[in-house]
Amino acid sequence: MDNQTWDKGYDWTYKYYLEGITKFKASGYEVNTFLSTIENTPKKYLILRHDVDFNFESAYQMANFENQNGISATYFFRIHAAGYNLFSVQNIQKLHEMKDMGHEIGLHVDHGLEYYLSDELSNAQFQLEAFEKLTGITVKGFSSHEPARYGGVAVASEILKTTKCLYHAYEDRFFSEIKYLSDSTKRWREEPFDHYVDVLPRLQVLIHPIWWHLNIPQEGY
Repeated sequence: MDNQTWDKGYDWTYKYYLEGITKFKASGYEVNTFLSTIENTPKKYLILRHDVDFNFESAYQMANFENQNGISATYFFRIHAAGYNLFSVQNIQKLHEMKDMGHEIGLHVDHGLEYYLSDELSNAQFQLEAFEKLTGITVKGFSSHEPARYGGVAVASEILKTTKCLYHAYEDRFFSEIKYLSDSTKRWREEPFDHYVDVLPRLQVLIHPIWWHLNIPQEGY
């Protein structure tokens, strides 16, 4: 069945999201962060990832919902986003709240900025240093923002060599060697994530908080 059929009438509510996560947990999957999965890799797992592209508040709302329901996830934040200031006092406080909830906080690397700033690798290092110095949070891993536009996995792998990070989200062990699913542009390009319970033992699922809501879609934007 094609993705157009799956997208039609799909329920993007937190209720449906929680039902999907609950199915995985009930079937013995460890649903957790990248770092927790690296440190203690179970036989069945779902790495839960959130890229925060445009809206900080939608991520903070989802983080609270997950915390209330015993869910931990990895959140990747940009430092060049036009839609939010990661370094405002209010957002720094919220980042630490999210970390205290058990979520992992990482960097969502922006690429292509060598046109305005330094070369690709140096700029990625600057983003990491700024993130850590201005939030007080140590970054263990990163994901690339729109990697298909800027060299894809190869660039991320080069960046990893120049930093002290332990991983990036598009490494083979998290991308090609296990099942990868994403709700990018509010579309499932394959079946929705909960359809893979007991179909495959290891998954990375990328959920963008901006697409999900309690009652109506406008909550996210």
